[in-house]
Amino acid sequence: MVYIKSSEEISDFIKVLGAINSLFYYEDIRIYRDHKNMVNRLNNCEQANMDKIFFTASNQIKDIEKAVREIHLAEQKRGFDLQKDSLFRITCVKTSDSTCKLILSVHHIIVDGWCIELFTSDLLRYLVEAMQGVESEPDTSNDGRYEAYIREIRSKDMEKGLAYWDNLLKDYSTTAVIPLMESVPEEEQTDDKLTMKIKGDDMTRLMNLCAEEQITPNTILELAWGLTLNAYNHSNDSVFVKVVSGRNASTQSVENVVGLFINSVPVRVTVEKGHNVRQSLQALQNQASETNEWDYCPLAEIQNRSMLGQDLFQSILAFENYSDDDQKPSLPFSISQDYSKEESFNDLTITAYTGKDELTVNMEFDKRKYTMRDMEEVANVMKNIIRCIVNNPEMETLDIPSLEQSTILKLMELGRGATLAYDKSETLVDLFRKQVRKTPEAPCVV
Repeated sequence: MVYIKSSEEISDFIKVLGAINSLFYYEDIRIYRDHKNMVNRLNNCEQANMDKIFFTASNQIKDIEKAVREIHLAEQKRGFDLQKDSLFRITCVKTSDSTCKLILSVHHIIVDGWCIELFTSDLLRYLVEAMQGVESEPDTSNDGRYEAYIREIRSKDMEKGLAYWDNLLKDYSTTAVIPLMESVPEEEQTDDKLTMKIKGDDMTRLMNLCAEEQITPNTILELAWGLTLNAYNHSNDSVFVKVVSGRNASTQSVENVVGLFINSVPVRVTVEKGHNVRQSLQALQNQASETNEWDYCPLAEIQNRSMLGQDLFQSILAFENYSDDDQKPSLPFSISQDYSKEESFNDLTITAYTGKDELTVNMEFDKRKYTMRDMEEVANVMKNIIRCIVNNPEMETLDIPSLEQSTILKLMELGRGATLAYDKSETLVDLFRKQVRKTPEAPCVV
């Protein structure tokens, strides 16, 4: 037996035999196989190079993202020294030849949320002009308006305004709180923000109710949060604080002025017996209309004159109603917002805004005092109350359940304990005697 391995030797052997047709057939197969193997080697090599390029690029992207996160966290932890720091900082992080990230850090003592769109619009305009080599004259139309606004606020009758708040908060003596844990172990501390959304049919009914009662979604949210506090405090009366724009407190035209205008004022949600949801919403709407005239009063002064002083409230509610102008400037580059965070200095801050066919509610909380599970329970209670408000506005407000019916049934079932199967024709004494006969040596617990 002769064993020939090499393809060339096999070809030579067939030549020696004189099998010309077999030789041509074999050469065709050999050429096809060699070509296929060469293509496979090239493809494998190219794929390996692509995998290596992708792996390297992926690692570079991860490294860049990690670096950006570290810079962002460092900037966030840095905070502001009011005596030494600039209160408006911009950090530019170049992430590639054609992209970068801007980190804007701004202290609330100089600007409010409404200003963000104003100064970012100016920043983008000046950036485009710099790219085009153009320098325009600065807009001086708002010069002096903020000073005029401050002077006007200081000239208002503060004592008369504080008297209004005294009357609104009269006899309010118990702080409405979401019960706190003394402390959450550090290993259990997770995120400090929870988001819930109202959308679909619930959102449609919410907007319909607003149209029927001529109110805003903010009024529904205020009633829902007040009822949530009432549920947790077993009360019909609660106070929290809402953020107001402050720009309507002046005769000056300040819509396009950058500065600190916002203020925070109390909201009192008192549920009257016999009032339905519509009546409670109107009561809150009337309260809001009245407080508009006096929302220039400093919150600290309002607290000092109340029975509870600094313990007047625990939570803050802010409904963001910024400009919804869809006309964005034409830019030679694209922009997008990655992340935003506003520091909270109290236990619980609720911010909300309406978007396309939905209401978004964010709960930011002190993670040293609350767990995410605590806030999920609070969010579920609030969401259920909102659904009850928009689905049944004729319901008496005091009858609104804080839990969904399915949850109530589960808790009732849990409260019943284990179900024991026994002969119900026998008395307790009979059952006791039967057990004694069955296990006479066992301890008896009564």
